Amino acid sequence: MITTTKGIDMDNSHIKSWAAGFLDGEGCFVVEIKRYKDGRKKDTYLRPKLTVQLRDDDEGSIRILQKAIGDNGYFYKRKSRKVSTFGSASKPTVECSWHSKSALWAVVKMIDAYPLMGKKSSDYLIWKKAALITLDEKMDRLEKHEKLLELREKLIKNRKYKNP
Repeated sequence: MITTTKGIDMDNSHIKSWAAGFLDGEGCFVVEIKRYKDGRKKDTYLRPKLTVQLRDDDEGSIRILQKAIGDNGYFYKRKSRKVSTFGSASKPTVECSWHSKSALWAVVKMIDAYPLMGKKSSDYLIWKKAALITLDEKMDRLEKHEKLLELREKLIKNRKYKNP
């Protein structure tokens, strides 16, 4: 088990390939609705976000992912939750999310170089469109909002279970 990124060559294609595969299994590609923090209660915006949440004993994997993306993102540690309906307490978790423009671009470049092969590949393609819209400096804010809202709905529909 890796607990540190010290001595790992982050430019190594094997690490980027591992990171893409890790996201294929553990990543969550979303377009989230956020409220502005300046008191505009009715005014919201949308942004693409990538999130990974793991048990805290697998924090090293998130640290490698942060280095592979080249952005630390927003890192959280969460304590154990109360006993669940199944009679056991959840374990402490670590979570990291990325939504900065530099992180979005880094994720798109990495996954385009090392494509996802699982079910999440279709989520990624929708999310990638949202990321590219977010990165487009020429697009009008209202047009961005409308397109991101469409992609958010498409992503939600895409996640529904499909009987094989």
